[in-house]
Amino acid sequence: MIIATITLKVIPHKRSELLQTLRSMTEQIRRARGCNSCYFFQDVEDENIFIIIEDWNTQEELDSHLESDMFGALIGTKSLLVEPADISIRSVSYTAGMEAVEKARQKSRLLNEKE
Repeated sequence: MIIATITLKVIPHKRSELLQTLRSMTEQIRRARGCNSCYFFQDVEDENIFIIIEDWNTQEELDSHLESDMFGALIGTKSLLVEPADISIRSVSYTAGMEAVEKARQKSRLLNEKE
């Protein structure tokens, strides 16, 4: 699994223009070969910061997306941003869900009982 995170800090008066661009891309990215999910978030402390999180099956499929015209359009939003987009790509070799939380909490309870 490959996770791409893109953080965009928009110029306040360009916010609606960036939002329109992001909204127009969502479904296209989600339908791309190898894309497991794609979500856009707004920072709760700064309404001018947007975060895109994409989950890809393989690096090759992500690379294909990065070479696409659609991603080029995203990069083209740089004139709407306060600073260049911050892009982070991570390869994930292990994932866990609620069972990991329950296991950690159970372990913590057992330690507390021994004290």
